[in-house]
Amino acid sequence: RPDEQVLIFPESPGHYSVEAHWRGPDGATGRERLTFKVEAAETDDKTGPQRVQLQHFPLWVPSAFEARAFESQDQGVGDALARLVRPGEVVYDVGANVGYYAAHFARLVGAAGQVICLEANPVCAYFVRANLIDLGRDQTWILPAAALHVNGMTRFSVNYGNTNLGTAET
Repeated sequence: RPDEQVLIFPESPGHYSVEAHWRGPDGATGRERLTFKVEAAETDDKTGPQRVQLQHFPLWVPSAFEARAFESQDQGVGDALARLVRPGEVVYDVGANVGYYAAHFARLVGAAGQVICLEANPVCAYFVRANLIDLGRDQTWILPAAALHVNGMTRFSVNYGNTNLGTAET
């Protein structure tokens, strides 16, 4: 529908591209691509990793930009996840990023549960490991791998100007 909106919340500064494909009720199809750049606020005088205090735990993130993003998105996430995840369960965090959800999952499954993280971006995998060690979450596994919808190999690239994102060829 032409009047329908889609909200996009980029995780950190960098170049982004969004592509939409659609089929209307009459069978007509369309395709549109939007490319844009997100820049860091000029007021960011802090560079390098930041430790942000969230509702349930502190978290290390790559920059002040990510710190602000996690602070603004944290409200109620832990409580919502607590309705889904139970002690003793095994939870997979596919695309673990810096370990935000993995830390929540590990807190909720407790010592009897397990959290298995997949993260292909080596920068993010470093932050996942640092955050889980810092939080004393030893019931977690970090697999430096990507998960795809098909068997086989793919080319994966890391955008070092935007450390939270990596892309795989599709």
